[in-house]
Amino acid sequence: MASQSFNLIGQEEEEELVALGTRQSRVSTPQSRPNSRMEEMLFQLVKVLEEAIKSQDATAKSLAQFYTSTDDKLSPIAY
Repeated sequence: MASQSFNLIGQEEEEELVALGTRQSRVSTPQSRPNSRMEEMLFQLVKVLEEAIKSQDATAKSLAQFYTSTDDKLSPIAY
């Protein structure tokens, strides 16, 4: 008898969970709604900043190579 009542409770809970899972949400999900203008602008800003960082990194590497090359050429003259 106790196992039957346990099974009934388990079935009822399972039915409630299934009902909750199939219920439509009124809140839009990120996949279902279009991006807002603010989100689009922030996305573009991030892309521009990433490109600026890449450009700065490339410039820094180029300058480091230039100064290393110059130091290598001037070292024998200094001695």
